[in-house]
Amino acid sequence: MLEGNTVNLRPIERSDLHNMVVWRNKSRVLRAFFSQRSLTMSEQERWYEEYCRREEDTLFIVETKEGKPIGTVGLSNIDPVNRSAEFGRLMIGEDDELGKSYASDATRTLVRFGFVELSLNRIWLEVFAWNQQAIILYGRCGFWQEGVKRQAILAGGVFHDVVLMSVLRDDLLGQKLGE
Repeated sequence: MLEGNTVNLRPIERSDLHNMVVWRNKSRVLRAFFSQRSLTMSEQERWYEEYCRREEDTLFIVETKEGKPIGTVGLSNIDPVNRSAEFGRLMIGEDDELGKSYASDATRTLVRFGFVELSLNRIWLEVFAWNQQAIILYGRCGFWQEGVKRQAILAGGVFHDVVLMSVLRDDLLGQKLGE
């Protein structure tokens, strides 16, 4: 269990799969993911079986301090040689929990885990350029924009630009990780 200020992060379990499918298939969530295809429960179960065999990915359930599951966040493509990982799968799936800074706290908590527990040097992410709310959130959590991949993702019949952002361990030195 990773403790944040307003949320806790715990590893996903098979019992979380139903919630994950419901959250992921909401139109507001689906729109922000690069794969905008709805998921079935059987697809999620197959994904989970594969996920459990992978060492380079870690996914957490975001819970309120009261223990209510509200979303997900994770690191993937964890590279112990180059000490880097991709940040992603951030979603607050419970509509009544939006706007409470849970996404920011989950992001900071996971970044702290990556730097402190996994000894990472670089955590990077990709986000649609139109998703300014997410870009601002990531910026507040220490991520810097590195560049733009022009027309990189075809979604809804339109090509979209993708912003590449990263945070380095050194970016947060002198600051208390997670604040």
